[in-house]
Amino acid sequence: MTAGPSSFKGRDAVFCTIPINRTQSVAIRRRHGHIWSPERLRRACGRRRGAEACDGERMVRFLLRLIGYLSVAAGFVALVIDGARSIANAGLRFTPVSEVLIAIIQERYQQIQPAIERNIHPWLWDPLLLTVLRAPVAAAALLLGFALLWLGRRPQAAIGIVTRR
Repeated sequence: MTAGPSSFKGRDAVFCTIPINRTQSVAIRRRHGHIWSPERLRRACGRRRGAEACDGERMVRFLLRLIGYLSVAAGFVALVIDGARSIANAGLRFTPVSEVLIAIIQERYQQIQPAIERNIHPWLWDPLLLTVLRAPVAAAALLLGFALLWLGRRPQAAIGIVTRR
């Protein structure tokens, strides 16, 4: 009942469906006369999983890029504001991250230090977080934004990588 392998042309290769049994068939790719196994085809064409996993990955990448672009935009706005303030004061003046946190979370800012020292570790507050809180908000937002854009980038195609061993 099963027919022989049917083939259809792809962009640079011929794809064939070879029946395994009456209900299932496997798509393989013939290229330059070689028949690739389904596992090698999956490796060559990228990870082929269900649509839900692929959509979930795309959604996470989209959210990372969106937050990254917003953070980069906020960093440039803070850079312009700090530049205008520095020109007006005739001296270098930048807004530290701690001032922005005080403006956003007001009274809870005072509870951050005891909570970190008590629950996590005292050394985390003094050398690390105080340095971050004293950093310019423009630099922190730009760094965070570019890091999120880097994390949300599309995976690079494996072109030019030798997979044969």
